Amino acid sequence: MEEMKTLGERIRYIRKLQDLTQEALGDHLGRTSAAVGAWEAGTNDPKIPELVKIAKLGETSIDWLCTGSKANESEPISEAALEIARLFDGCSQKHQMAIFTSLSSCYRDSQKKG
Repeated sequence: MEEMKTLGERIRYIRKLQDLTQEALGDHLGRTSAAVGAWEAGTNDPKIPELVKIAKLGETSIDWLCTGSKANESEPISEAALEIARLFDGCSQKHQMAIFTSLSSCYRDSQKKG
């Protein structure tokens, strides 16, 4: 299997694995085929609830869907990561989306720079 470097490539992979069109996936998620196309093209990102549904549809983890790698269960989670998770959980959904969007953008920018 070819390495899938982007979130969009992994969304497309899951969609095709389930033999769905962009329209059918959009219908399943309550979104349009244009939204699914934008996710696959990398011009927009799905919201967190949509990521959860896509991961479930593909019977995979959100970790793999977002990063392309599986979490290493033998590595302990750092205290800093746990604190970030606690802070994130305390935010409203609106603020969580803003944080996620910002982090996604930073990650994409870092990947472009090499």
